[in-house]
Amino acid sequence: MAGIRRATAVDIPEIVTMADALMREDAGQRDPFANVAWVESEGFEHYGHAIQDPNAACFVADRVGETVGFISGRLEEAGTFSLVRGATIGSLFVCSPYRREGIGERLLAAFLNWAREHGAASVTVSAYASNAGALRFYEREGFAPASVTLRVLC
Repeated sequence: MAGIRRATAVDIPEIVTMADALMREDAGQRDPFANVAWVESEGFEHYGHAIQDPNAACFVADRVGETVGFISGRLEEAGTFSLVRGATIGSLFVCSPYRREGIGERLLAAFLNWAREHGAASVTVSAYASNAGALRFYEREGFAPASVTLRVLC
C-alpha cells in the first residue's frame, strides 16, 4: 500500500518527471495548443513554489521507497467572481503500473482535507472533455460539472 505525505524539496525531481508524463499523456494527446515542454523549462520552479507556498499544497504517494503519484493545487481567495475561498487542483497523476489501486483517491482525500483545514468552501479541477477516465474518477469522488469551456479552431 502506498503512503501519502506532504512533498518536500527532495521530491521535486520525481514530481517534475511525473508532471512531464502527465502533460505528454493528457494535454499532449488532447490539446493541439498545449505547451508540453513547459514542465522541462519551468517545472522545478513551479513545484518548488507549490511545496513552499503556504497557500499551495503538494502531496506524494510512496510505495516501497518509490514515488508513484502526486497531487498539487492551491487556495484561491474570495473575490469578484467567487464569494468564498476555494481551492483548485492543478495536477493529479498516478504512474501507470499503480493505477486502480486507490492511490488517486487517497491523494485526492489528502488534498481535500488540506483544503478544508485551510478554509476552502469548494475545490475545483479541470479535465479534458475527451478524458473519460478522469471525468469518471472525479465524478465518483463527488465532483460535478460547474461550467463548460468550448473552443473553436480558427
